[in-house]
Amino acid sequence: MSLSSIHKLKRIGLLGIIIITASTAAMAESVNRFITVTGVGKVSAVPDTAWITSGVNTQASTAEQALAENNKLMQEMLDVFKDADIEEKNIQTAGFNIHPIYDYGANSNPPKLSGYQVSNSITAKLTELDQLGELLDDIVNAGSNQVSGIQSGLKNHYRSCRHLQRRILHLPQTALHI
Repeated sequence: MSLSSIHKLKRIGLLGIIIITASTAAMAESVNRFITVTGVGKVSAVPDTAWITSGVNTQASTAEQALAENNKLMQEMLDVFKDADIEEKNIQTAGFNIHPIYDYGANSNPPKLSGYQVSNSITAKLTELDQLGELLDDIVNAGSNQVSGIQSGLKNHYRSCRHLQRRILHLPQTALHI
């Protein structure tokens, strides 16, 4: 091998090292350096509001009779809610149905109309939770024969959500100090 060939190989080798070094440096600069933080936040709160769904089912031989009896019992139930200082704006109709009742007995071919059933229910928002037990007793005594749900929650759940958001936003700062 001649001296010029050796110098040529050295230059090619040196050029290759420079290219590799330059591309490695460029790659190092293009890599984003970041830390990913994942966290879970939880806020617990004692319920301060309850929603009671209750109603009346009545049956009679005519739709008019079933409706009249239902209206009477519903009014008595509404009076219980009003006596408990639950405002009208916190009482809403949850459902209302009138449907026929048929007798499908052995000799009823085709089925015979035997009466009507009226179902009426409301949902009331209660903010004095210490009244809940007594209120349930009172509405049942007033004629409610259907209590289909009691749900509890918060008057202002947005406040708890905002508190949780603030805690979550501080998680990355906390993680950097670990």
